[in-house]
Amino acid sequence: MMKPRSNSPIARLLLWDVGPLLAWLPKRFFRFFVTPKSQAPAAIGHSALWRSRWRSATWWPSDSLATVQRSLLRMLALAHRERLELSTVVWNFADEQRGHRRLRLQRFARRLTSGTPLVEALEQTPDVLRDQDVLALRFASQTGVVSNLYKDLLQESTIDRRLAKAAVNRLVEYALGIAIALGLIATFLAIFITPMITRLAKYNAIQVPDAIQIPHRNHDWVTGFFLLSVSLGLGVAAIRCSRRIRRSLRWFFSDWQARLGLSPRSAELMRLLSLAAEAGRPISVSLSTLARYHFDRSIRNRLLFIRNEIEQGAEAWNCFFEVRLITEAEADAIRQCIDGKSQAWVLRQFADARDAAVTLRYRKIAAWGQPSVILIGGAVVLWLSSGYFQVLSQLFVELSRWTS
Repeated sequence: MMKPRSNSPIARLLLWDVGPLLAWLPKRFFRFFVTPKSQAPAAIGHSALWRSRWRSATWWPSDSLATVQRSLLRMLALAHRERLELSTVVWNFADEQRGHRRLRLQRFARRLTSGTPLVEALEQTPDVLRDQDVLALRFASQTGVVSNLYKDLLQESTIDRRLAKAAVNRLVEYALGIAIALGLIATFLAIFITPMITRLAKYNAIQVPDAIQIPHRNHDWVTGFFLLSVSLGLGVAAIRCSRRIRRSLRWFFSDWQARLGLSPRSAELMRLLSLAAEAGRPISVSLSTLARYHFDRSIRNRLLFIRNEIEQGAEAWNCFFEVRLITEAEADAIRQCIDGKSQAWVLRQFADARDAAVTLRYRKIAAWGQPSVILIGGAVVLWLSSGYFQVLSQLFVELSRWTS
């Protein structure tokens, strides 16, 4: 009796023809992962987008959040300039990401595909872009200066400031790491090593130096310092992982940043107002938009105060000076401008100067902070090691006398 012929893999398995089946399984496996993404997402259906295909990106997020946000901003600018389908661009960009960033970008792309306007989709999907960029796009969409806005958002001065601020953030993380390591070492020495060395030193009539006695007598303080450092480290890790905590802390410390000269809020406001002035938009309309949608509560309250004062007949730039958004000299210089273009140029120059000043302060903190942390950590290590080295060297001398 002849064996029935069949090209079905299941029939081959039932007829014990296992070789072709083993060749068929990897082909089906790779077809699942390497499904081509041809046209717009609507052409293949959104149900297939959850599949994990081969990509040029790594299996884990390798770029920082600021890099991904800036890349998305460049793609939005390209889609606006070339009149591309925005949802398709965002879908393709999301497909190159990993983890929660990919999911967040897919939610953003899904809202764009459903017909949600760009700014509303950005506001409904936090952290796809920075709050400053979303506010700027909202302002530009209502004042009609979107084309000029993308150029300002992608200029080099904002990149320098973000890099300098990232260096300060890394400095804080480095300092916490050093503090945790020193606290762990000092706690271990004070609890386990120091009592033994102290007994040996007293038995041999050796004076114990302060570098050993102080951590031993105050081991509760040393343990508390270690636990505090660990708690701060866990807090920083939670801040890095939680979007809501980061946003709450940004709102809470915004006033302190402004007082220390580390806040770019006034520079960002000047840049937005320069775009509106160059386009010939009245300042009252610009202030109404910014006062309604600004993400910083303190700045929003100041802008509401300025808008109300202008409606009652007050001069605009004097009100800006009263709420400490600009200096008196800057208010005089803006007031002397004769037309919108010159006013826009002056505002842009002041914004660039403030951006440069904030960037310089961040760079100084990073430049002076890192050597300071290294020197303080090195001094603590030198102080502890010198005390133990002194006691151990004297113990070795006593031991050599006994053996001789």
